[in-house]
Amino acid sequence: MERASSKHSPRLDEEMDKETRAYTQGAGAGSRAEEWHDPEPAGEDQPEVAPVLNADDGNGDEALSRLGRYIPRTSLPGTRDALIAGATRLNAPDDILALLERLDPQRRFATVADVWTSLNPDR
Repeated sequence: MERASSKHSPRLDEEMDKETRAYTQGAGAGSRAEEWHDPEPAGEDQPEVAPVLNADDGNGDEALSRLGRYIPRTSLPGTRDALIAGATRLNAPDDILALLERLDPQRRFATVADVWTSLNPDR
């Protein structure tokens, strides 16, 4: 007994198989058969990808995450005052506001990672 799809014609089944072959055979990114499948690079007006931060102690990841919760995207990129204003709007606790007060008032921060590395230069 031959098993075949009754939803599509054999020709359409073969075409659909070709379209999904890269996914089913585990081909990596950049190995697409058709060029239009490749993702486009980021545009000139897009932000750069932030570096992956590695906190050495067990508490570092939690502290970074906690800091990031109180820095809204609308404050970035921004100066220390913009970050403090955004954190205040999000009802940040006093210790987070105190951390942000330590930042250089002249510097412009693009990401939460920039803020974190500025607060923790030894990491």
